[in-house]
Amino acid sequence: TQNNASPSHENPVNFVRNGERVGPLQGFSCQLVAGEAIDWLERQQAAQPGQPFFLYVAFHEPHEPVASPLDRVRKYEESRAARNHDEAQYFANVENIDAAVGRLLATLDKLGLDANTLVIFTSDNGPETLNRYKGSQRSYGRPGPLRGMKLHVHEAGYRVAGIMRWPQRITGGQVSDEPVCSLDFLPTFCKVAGVDVT
Repeated sequence: TQNNASPSHENPVNFVRNGERVGPLQGFSCQLVAGEAIDWLERQQAAQPGQPFFLYVAFHEPHEPVASPLDRVRKYEESRAARNHDEAQYFANVENIDAAVGRLLATLDKLGLDANTLVIFTSDNGPETLNRYKGSQRSYGRPGPLRGMKLHVHEAGYRVAGIMRWPQRITGGQVSDEPVCSLDFLPTFCKVAGVDVT
């Protein structure tokens, strides 16, 4: 999509594949995106086993307008982990992304690609401010101890999760304080792939 799933994450109508409108889809956008990535990867590996690949998998969630599977929403409502229905929708949205990422990682494992594949999970900005604009009543992300939110120049506006997994090269369970900027990714990928871009 150009920017965000529409009219919400559930049953989007604005997805595009290879420049062509796909039309109405059934399901939640993160699962649809994960499915596209998995289908491509399985086809690519069937045609050329062991061929190196690059996948950029961009999820819309938890960007507004948030919509989540009702069974996940009910879990947060019934456990009282959420203060209200909108917060339960947000928590369920994050859980749904986690499940989509899990499907991708399981596919790498199934194809025997997990050990030597670098996976980076990150975000483009900090949490959205609740009720900043019409339709943002489900933006329950929290900055924790950091100051600011999305669009702020303070740390919570741009400091985001940075999870990296590469079993052959990165020992699991580490925590690093090394600052990383997403602008570092392209030259890193080129170096890993042995591509000279100078």
